[in-house]
Amino acid sequence: MRKTILASLIAASLSSTASANPLLSYTFIEGGYNQQEIKGDNGKTEIDSWYTLGSIRKGNIVIQAAYERGDVDKVDGVDVGNLDVEVDDISLFIGGVRDIGDDMTLLIGVSYSDEDLDSDVANVDAKIYRFGGELRYLATSRLELNGSLAYAHAEIDDDDSEGDTELTLGLRYHITDHASFGIEYARLLDDSDTDLYSGNVRVQF
Repeated sequence: MRKTILASLIAASLSSTASANPLLSYTFIEGGYNQQEIKGDNGKTEIDSWYTLGSIRKGNIVIQAAYERGDVDKVDGVDVGNLDVEVDDISLFIGGVRDIGDDMTLLIGVSYSDEDLDSDVANVDAKIYRFGGELRYLATSRLELNGSLAYAHAEIDDDDSEGDTELTLGLRYHITDHASFGIEYARLLDDSDTDLYSGNVRVQF
């Protein structure tokens, strides 16, 4: 059914081949910082990471690729100290975009992520599949409001699996027609103890 919804969106949006407003472009390069906090019974687990994201729009098809690398700073409120715990994530996304008037766009698509957690004592591999949508809206000539909702299914070490719903809310200020910075907050709705804070800069074309 998810493929049917995506195919219907792409087919319905073929009449529009470019973003109605250049500030809402989906052809860009982005770099940013993430801080993830997972609250547990004994304290918070904290993961800090940096990422790069490339996005291109061809007609009404959007393709994105991202790489993220970070470190686990705390586990259950305790500093990991000299223990080296690294997180690497590679993700790919494909979707269809629809312009809604001059100041709003809707993007719906699917993505795949391969996330590895490596440490001196253990290695964990997770494959994450997502399906969801993103809405972008220009509230003023330079201020953008955006939000996304996605369902994510994770397979951990090809054995355990779990699903969750992700809600993301964000603000973006366009300094010029080609440069902007944004902030985002994300939460797992089925697991309210997980929060993600993000800041980024973007160059769009």
